[in-house]
Amino acid sequence: MLSLPVSGIRVQLRPPTGGDELAVAEGPRDAIAAALGLIELLAQRQDGEPADWPALPVTDFECLLLHLREMVFGGEISARILCTDCRERVEISFRITDYLARVRTTMPPGVTPSSEPGWFQIEHQKFRAPRVADVVATQGAPRPGVALRALCVAGEGPAANRRVEAALARIAPPVTGEVGGACPGCGAKLSALFDVAAFVVTEFRRLADGVYAHVHLLAREYGWAEAAILALPAARRRHYAGLARESRAAPVY
Repeated sequence: MLSLPVSGIRVQLRPPTGGDELAVAEGPRDAIAAALGLIELLAQRQDGEPADWPALPVTDFECLLLHLREMVFGGEISARILCTDCRERVEISFRITDYLARVRTTMPPGVTPSSEPGWFQIEHQKFRAPRVADVVATQGAPRPGVALRALCVAGEGPAANRRVEAALARIAPPVTGEVGGACPGCGAKLSALFDVAAFVVTEFRRLADGVYAHVHLLAREYGWAEAAILALPAARRRHYAGLARESRAAPVY
């Protein structure tokens, strides 16, 4: 059971089936849209209320994606970064629990909830945390950051922007961010953007690459229908596929 840091919504996640994996493989190519599709398939509110996942604050959405990644693939993340100084490929690893420990939400002094749900106020300046739907709506804009700010800040100005950005960094801290380390070859400092939605969706798409082969193998080996194979939990389907391969590779005496 998860409690999302900004909205406080309590959420349950379930492991994906083959059908869920295919939905990602055959779904939208855009990472945010594909990640939203994953959440809509695999998450539900604990209280049983209908979930409006596009209305989630981006902070909650990305935290939920990382918890889903941890459930399916484990809590260790490793990525390779190219050192721009010596051109060596450097592996950077971190644990999701450690990464999420920095996502702490606090209410800054002088900020109060507005009369409108989800909105906050500093003196006469109203603002709210960016939502998933806001990101989707502004992706095609000439200046997405400006368009996003227009949706989330009422009556903006330079001074107001500074106050709002500082407040939002505490109310809804970003999850996507820089990760880094030092190159073991030359000692240079390394950093790269860890884009949560893009990373998680890429891993799920790689996982889905084997679904078609598994369906073919299990249908041929056991005579199961596609729908029955796709309904299996993904880990169980892969286990059956491994047994079928071992059976076919076993020597005949």
